Order: sequence, then C-alpha cells, then structure tokens
Amino acid sequence: MNMNPSIISVIIPVYNVKAYLNKCLDSVLNQTYRNLEILVIDDGSSDGSEKICDEYALKDTRIRVFHQANAGQSSARNKGLEYATGEWVAFLDSDDWIEPTMYEKLLEAALQTGTDIVECLSRDCMLDQINSSIKCSSGNITILSLEDIIYGLYMQKIRFEIWNKLWRRQLIAQTRFICGQISEEVHFDRILLLRAGKIAYIDEVLHNYLILRPGNTNTTFKKERLCIFSEFDSLMRDLEDIGRIDLANVIGCLAMDYAISIYVHAAEDKQDTDIKKRLIKEARKYYQKTYNRCHNRGHRRKLAAFFFHLHPQIYLWVRKIG
Repeated sequence: MNMNPSIISVIIPVYNVKAYLNKCLDSVLNQTYRNLEILVIDDGSSDGSEKICDEYALKDTRIRVFHQANAGQSSARNKGLEYATGEWVAFLDSDDWIEPTMYEKLLEAALQTGTDIVECLSRDCMLDQINSSIKCSSGNITILSLEDIIYGLYMQKIRFEIWNKLWRRQLIAQTRFICGQISEEVHFDRILLLRAGKIAYIDEVLHNYLILRPGNTNTTFKKERLCIFSEFDSLMRDLEDIGRIDLANVIGCLAMDYAISIYVHAAEDKQDTDIKKRLIKEARKYYQKTYNRCHNRGHRRKLAAFFFHLHPQIYLWVRKIG
C-alpha cells in the first residue's frame, strides 16, 4: 500500500434507523483500511438515531456528523459530497453493513487497475437472514468495458447500485443526486459509468444490503418508481449518441423486463388505488415502447415477453401456475 494512503470519504445518510445504525457504523469503524473520513448526515431523525450519530462521533475522531431538517436521502448524500475531502468516495446506507476488508480491497483494486470506479458483489439480507443465492465468489479482479457493463446489467450480474462501489472523487466532480426521485442511484450510476467507460469488478461479496425492513423506500408502492423509465430512455439515447445502438437495444430489453416487473408488482397488490392503476397503465405502455428493441433475448425471457405481449393477464396466469 502507498506510504501516504489515500483518504476514503464514506458518506452515510441517516433517517430513523435506530435499530440498524449501530451495526452499520461498527462495520465501518472495524474496517481494516483505517484512513477513512466518515461523514454521517442525519436527515432530521426523530427516533434517537440522531443521538447515536453524536455518540459515535465522540468515540472516533474520523466521524463527522451533520444534522439537517428532513430533506430526503439524495439531499443528505449531496451534503456529504459537499464536505468530502478524500481522493475516493464511498456511499453506505445506514441500515446496511459491510465486510471488514471491503474498503481495503476496493482501493487495492482501483490502484492495481487504474480505474476510477470499483465494484464488488452485494448480498441481499432480510434482517438477520442472509440470502445464500450467491454460493461462492472467487475474489478475482476484472476490468469491465462499457460493453461488459451493459451486458452485465442485462444479465443482472451488475446492478444500478452506489453502495457497493468506490468512486474517485475527481470523477464525481459536480455530479449530484436528484432530490425527490426514487431512482436517484440509477441517474448517478448512469452518468458516471458512461463517463468512466470502464470499471474494476471484484468477484467477492463485501457489502450486505438489508431488504424488506419497515419504512425502506425500496419496499414502498409509489408512482415515483416510474422515474426509472426516463433514466432508461436517457441511457439508451446516450448509447445511441456514441454509435452503440446495439448496446442501447440491450438496455431496451432490460427496461422491458423492468416494465413487466412493475406491472406484476402493481397487479398483484391487493389495494385498488389510483397509484396502482397508473403504474399498470404506464408499465404496459412502456413495455410496448421497448418491445421491438429486444432481438436477442434468452429463451426464458422470450417466452415471458411472448405471453405478456399476448396479454398481461395471460402472463400473470402462466406465472401463477408455473
């Protein structure tokens, strides 16, 4: 490692996560890589999380706490970016936790490969239950080109996530998260992945993502989820602008899959609400818009698209009996 190790600025937005916050902060403090600047942004918590933040700042001088009125996760992350001084930046949600060697391994991979973004595997967890769908990982480091990234997204080996990555702060520059948009990570990821053109990828689970906790924005049923369609459209346009229509069509297939997912989620919801009706309508419309982009789907995806194209209700029926 470098004689003058780089500072990694870790940005952690916090809002009413008292039950999970200690585990998150402890996982950062226990990192084998010690040269961290830990920026904890309390976004107007009222459940005692704000006190926990201040208590941890007294324990460890690497932690700086900023309190603000509730303005949302994007605003909190943006504030962290304003105060970050490290050469590298990492984001971590306050209900997630990381493995002890995460930042050491991400930084080593960045320095070895000369890339501005490094990504590792992230594992979904439900409270104390760990998803074991990732059976094993090699720990190998691979440099992924833009084409590798796009196909990785399509095959769901790579996801639009920010918390399993290390970013060179110079690359981020003036890029900020869009406030009030659920798919803010997709917007941020999209811009920077295109700007970087390549990333280093570590085939090892170093991040743990908590799903299905009460209040988690990823479990809520909101019309704002439709914002991701505009992000898919922007990414397809960006790829077409650089002459990669083939990759734009791959993203079109991914977008079509996402439209089907939104439709199914909404159709199977028991509530009869205006939001549900709008999600169903917009998801079907977006599916029809992207259908013709998909020429090279796998067999299973082709079959799913075929039934959905016949009629969404046929797809739902086949899904139930299958």
